[in-house]
Amino acid sequence: MNATTNEKPSASTEGQESTRQRKLRNNSTKPPCKIHRILAAFARGEKLNLFEAQRLYSDRSLHSTVSEIQSDYGLEVSRDWETVPGFQGLPTRCRRYWLEESQLDQARALLP
Repeated sequence: MNATTNEKPSASTEGQESTRQRKLRNNSTKPPCKIHRILAAFARGEKLNLFEAQRLYSDRSLHSTVSEIQSDYGLEVSRDWETVPGFQGLPTRCRRYWLEESQLDQARALLP
């Protein structure tokens, strides 16, 4: 913490790599973790809602993964509401998440 302002140092400080970022890069011997799978999908330009994230990437809490991507990796994840078929085909509202074109290079740089 900064003693004068009581603020935590930013994880996205230019020229410094956070511990989480190093782990993401240096963990090639294990299967990709949930955040790595979702970040890689976003870096490829995929747009996901929670049902797709669960089916394709076994992420049952996409909103939390998106929050972690934003807070730990400094990326801004875009989102919008949509209506999709839910239980018994009834309409249900959920969020669709994606990275804007301007964020893709930064996301790719985080990946191994």
